[in-house]
Amino acid sequence: MPTTWAPVLLLIYFGILGIIAKIFFGKLKELSIFITSNTANTRTADVFVANLKDVTIRTLPWLGILLAVVIGILLFREFKGYAQSDRHGLALRIDRRKQPVLDTILTMPWTHWFFALVCSWFLFVILFTVLFTNLPGGIGDGIWQGLYYWLQQQQVARGGQPWYYYFLLIPLYEQIGVVFGLAGIIRCLVRPTRFRLFLVFWFVGNVFIYTWAGEKMPWLMIHMTMPMMILAAVALEPAVLALVQAVKTRMQASAAQPITAEKSSDADGVTTPVEDPVPAGIVVPTPRRRTPLAVSVATIALAVVLLIPTLQNMFQVTFVHSADGPHEMMIYVQTSTDINTMMDKIDTLDKKLYKGDHQIPIGLVDDATWPFAWYLRDYKNVCYNFPDGCSTTAQNIPVIISSGDKMVNMQYQYRNGYQFHQYHMRTQWDQGYMPPACKPTATDHCTDPQAYVGVGPWLWLSYGDNPPPGAKFDLGRAVNNVWSWWWQRKAFGDTNGSYDMGLFIKNDVTSETNVTP
Repeated sequence: MPTTWAPVLLLIYFGILGIIAKIFFGKLKELSIFITSNTANTRTADVFVANLKDVTIRTLPWLGILLAVVIGILLFREFKGYAQSDRHGLALRIDRRKQPVLDTILTMPWTHWFFALVCSWFLFVILFTVLFTNLPGGIGDGIWQGLYYWLQQQQVARGGQPWYYYFLLIPLYEQIGVVFGLAGIIRCLVRPTRFRLFLVFWFVGNVFIYTWAGEKMPWLMIHMTMPMMILAAVALEPAVLALVQAVKTRMQASAAQPITAEKSSDADGVTTPVEDPVPAGIVVPTPRRRTPLAVSVATIALAVVLLIPTLQNMFQVTFVHSADGPHEMMIYVQTSTDINTMMDKIDTLDKKLYKGDHQIPIGLVDDATWPFAWYLRDYKNVCYNFPDGCSTTAQNIPVIISSGDKMVNMQYQYRNGYQFHQYHMRTQWDQGYMPPACKPTATDHCTDPQAYVGVGPWLWLSYGDNPPPGAKFDLGRAVNNVWSWWWQRKAFGDTNGSYDMGLFIKNDVTSETNVTP
């Protein structure tokens, strides 16, 4: 039983904090819905945030002046010998030994706080102003625009991933981290230190936040896997130390073995071995056995076994399938390598018609602006928002890039004057793991829109996108499918998910250059 009220007070603290969090996040959701509900509200919010940036930028110089005045007063007091001791005010009530963190915060010299502020502000300014090329707009964006963006995206929920998304994604890639990370949590709670409790808070807190957040993307898993890997190291620490100590003990014991010498008998000439005592100064250690050696060896062997698929997955996603969305869940959606094929054709046309000066006129519909705004950055005659962006010359554009819904209509519109070929602009990982279509009940009227619909994670792991009628989760099939994906990258479901684009080349240009879409 606890000897203090600390556990009870801790539960009360989290109870109160939970109520506050529910109210706070509820207000955030209401604000996000208001901002994104219609264009008028979005414009109002844009104006408000822009004004907030202006006020911030106007206020910062005054804050700088105020800081300079405070620093000047502190320096003057120290110059006159009025400097206070490091323990005054609230610091007098802090126990140095039992509350070292609070003691450090309350007794830290003001110079430490000042230079920490200067260094952090310098890094902030140099990065958000893009090496001082976007002053003062970058400062306002750095402070407010990121928060505003996430406030908008929370309701948009880009990607539309379910709450269990990361519980499916992370185990597919991080086997050693998942198994020993969970073991690390147990060890941190059973044998707590401040750092170990911080690791648990860091990991569990991030899992909660990113599972709750509306925008779930695979690259955000780094915020969960980083503390998870450190927790895994905490779990492996006893086994590693025990094994190292066992090796050291064996080596020291070998070095301290009795030295055998031959000594002749007096009459018969027969020699008999005599054991000399252990040389002086050599002591055979008797280490404390914190973890049994057999358990340590088994633990490390398990870690090595789990490390193998972890390294395999790392190799596959980094070097083999680095731009292959349909075969890598961590990639999710990726610009296709078909982009390179299209750009090679455009470069060839430009070389044949304009000597490679990047002068060929190109029509780019708005749906294809990204990523072609980057790939066409060197071309000087790009008509963005085609055909409205160049209505007077649109009929004579030799090359047109289209995508999305407009591509189908343009195929019919330009069928006589242009040759056409369809490519993948972006490919994506199959999303059959999404929840099944909502079925209305007395308590759930299915009012929330479902951006994507699947068969659910368990059936998807077992059967892919098309489970047989009445199918249930099959552990054997799921293990086999995961195994096949680990080592052969055999997809769980469909690999044809894509967002397509089209290349149009005028007939006379094709005839002149022999370059076809």
